[in-house]
Amino acid sequence: MRVKPLFCIIVIVSSIVVFYYFTIRKDIQKQYATSTKINIQDNLNFNTKQPPVKITPTDWVSLKTKINYSNQDRVIRTLNDKIINSKKFNSFLYNFLDKSISAKEIILSQGESFSIDFNSTLFLSTLYYTKYVSEDHYLITKGKEKKNAIILQIAIQKALTKFYENSEGSILAIHEVNDIFNKIRLFENKSTELKNRILNLKGSGYNLDQISTNSEITILEQELKQLISTLEKISKSEKEDSFEKSLEIPYLKNFGKIQDYNQLLKQINELISGKKSTPISEEIKKNKSKLSLLLKEEYDKCIRNLNEQILESKNKISSLRNKQLTLANQKTDINNNTSDTRLLEKVSLSLNKLKTEYYDNLTFWNNNKIHISFDSTKFEKLEN
Repeated sequence: MRVKPLFCIIVIVSSIVVFYYFTIRKDIQKQYATSTKINIQDNLNFNTKQPPVKITPTDWVSLKTKINYSNQDRVIRTLNDKIINSKKFNSFLYNFLDKSISAKEIILSQGESFSIDFNSTLFLSTLYYTKYVSEDHYLITKGKEKKNAIILQIAIQKALTKFYENSEGSILAIHEVNDIFNKIRLFENKSTELKNRILNLKGSGYNLDQISTNSEITILEQELKQLISTLEKISKSEKEDSFEKSLEIPYLKNFGKIQDYNQLLKQINELISGKKSTPISEEIKKNKSKLSLLLKEEYDKCIRNLNEQILESKNKISSLRNKQLTLANQKTDINNNTSDTRLLEKVSLSLNKLKTEYYDNLTFWNNNKIHISFDSTKFEKLEN
């Protein structure tokens, strides 16, 4: 059988191709493996060379504001410190910021939930605090930027000035003082309840002497309220108005020789106003200085007298309350009222002590709050 030439050629070529393929197969695999390894390694090296993303927290700054006390009394510093850090003042400050909506947004937008009142009030309380450095008292305000701390610092100073105007309202921001005030109301209610119970049981024992005593107590309490109000007006005028203007307050104007001294000073000012210096005018100026000193002494005497009147009124009220109790005891049926009477005695004693403590604190705060001032110092970067 004859083999075709074409078929022979195809078999020979196929054999050569198969032989060549198996000869270089291993070299192709090695080359491919090396190439793939290089590409993967290059990609890994490229990724590791990228710098990591570093997120740095915002640098908060703080503004130190020194709180000055002209009389350097530690008690007034303690009272003021508690008022500034109180929840009542923080709520007052939050509402006070409504006077400038833009300032309020700048301050509160530093938090995450400034649109919610509760969260905003809480966040606001974290942006300021007080601290002592040696004998110095500081108010610290914080902000993500200097301007934020400045805006808050200005707002707090203005808010405190307004908050201080109501002496009783501001001192009641102090938890301990507020507790005393609440106890006074509680004991007054209990005292009224016991007195009514005793008076109802004793029947005809309610005589003219008791009516007179009760009326006198009511009158004295009204007078005491007016005296405290007058003292508050004088304190406010000392801080906001001129000395001459404060002398127009009726209580001051009508006290002792204040009006006479003030009129003489006005006449002297008219005499020497715009005139050249002469021996006579120099003598008049000396007399003016002496007269000014006398006026200031009379003024201080008036303030002392006012404080003494307040204390005297409180003592009179306390004494009349004891008299009221004695009169009630005289006509009380022993079998029915012994326990109520004894309890009323204890309640009255506790009530008088609480009122004395409360009004002493109120009077002290009212007389000394005008000596508080603020002095902004420097910025400091807060540690994160």
